[in-house]
Amino acid sequence: MSIQSLWSIIGGRSRLDVIPNREEKRRSPRKSFYESGWIRLEGGFATRQCNVLELSETGVRLCLPDAEKIPATFTFSFSKHALGQRARLTSRRGSQISAEFF
Repeated sequence: MSIQSLWSIIGGRSRLDVIPNREEKRRSPRKSFYESGWIRLEGGFATRQCNVLELSETGVRLCLPDAEKIPATFTFSFSKHALGQRARLTSRRGSQISAEFF
């Protein structure tokens, strides 16, 4: 399943529903989304498991124990053997990273 098709079917409340005074400035609002995902580094075949915290049509926020080792670009997917979606790192904070799809 592609990131775009998954985004179109997930529902529920976003974090902005809980924090009403916060203005959303992203191109595509993120939804809280607690599922497992996979990261494959550029040029490699090995995958690393991660937890998806937020998802939008244009990006993702992930949590993984070795976040500091993730390079500037990688491939993200919801299945270990899927082709996935290429992503570019936009921020890193502790065990969490944010990335935009390209």
